[in-house]
Amino acid sequence: VARHPSLRTSFVWEELDQPQQVVWSTADVPWEVVDWSGQPRYELKRRWSQLLEEDRRAGMDLELAPLLRATLVRLDRDEHLLLLTTHHIVIDGWSLVVLMREVFASYGGQAPAHRPFELRDYVRWLRRRPSEAALWAAELGGVSPSPLRLPPPGDPSGGPAEQSAVLDQATASALEGAARAQGLRMATLYEAAWAIVLRLYTQRSDVTFGVVVAGRPPDLPGAELAIGPFIHMLPLAVSVDPARPVREWLDELERRTAALNGRHASLQDVARATGRRADELF
Repeated sequence: VARHPSLRTSFVWEELDQPQQVVWSTADVPWEVVDWSGQPRYELKRRWSQLLEEDRRAGMDLELAPLLRATLVRLDRDEHLLLLTTHHIVIDGWSLVVLMREVFASYGGQAPAHRPFELRDYVRWLRRRPSEAALWAAELGGVSPSPLRLPPPGDPSGGPAEQSAVLDQATASALEGAARAQGLRMATLYEAAWAIVLRLYTQRSDVTFGVVVAGRPPDLPGAELAIGPFIHMLPLAVSVDPARPVREWLDELERRTAALNGRHASLQDVARATGRRADELF
């Protein structure tokens, strides 16, 4: 936490025109040690599930840094469980790998060799970039939101409900193999499937949905080892034409999704460029 500015940040917005991210010079990690030694295994499993549920319910106050906490559970003299809870607003999935690699190296007595990435460098890099407003205005100016045509909750015909489906291992492996053979990412297949679902429920051939992009600039030194929230959400407008060859459509979807990773406008910037609210984009 002392090493990485993003892990010492909090957020304030009350009575401000614009939310602010505050980097503190120091921040003490909430650290709790729990002793469950001597407990039978079935009891440990029950307690661990209860601890996870209580930790989720605890939430986090965005105005208090750091936005992470740790609970160390002692099972025996040489056996422990570590519960590390972080808020997604300060750390993304890529960062978690970097963080744990540094933690284990430091715990083993080896300090990380590289200089810690400074969050201000990323902010300055963003500010130097040319505006993407014209690009987004041209791309989404004529695109309207895609409202889902679903019955309201409580409607006797059946309101919105959560649906889940789990692919068996053989099907998942076959899909991954097919994607690789065609030079496509699995994410492209998921996005294509979602576009088709949205087309069915909106009764429109042109749909817009949000895509999470990695956001780590390859031309910003040290970004690959940075800890911070680089990911962001951007809108993707897709035309679903049943008469179009599937491979041709998937190739275009792959190219357009990949191109989003080279864009660094915030969702609010995109909204302003298109003259609508962020929650109206998709």
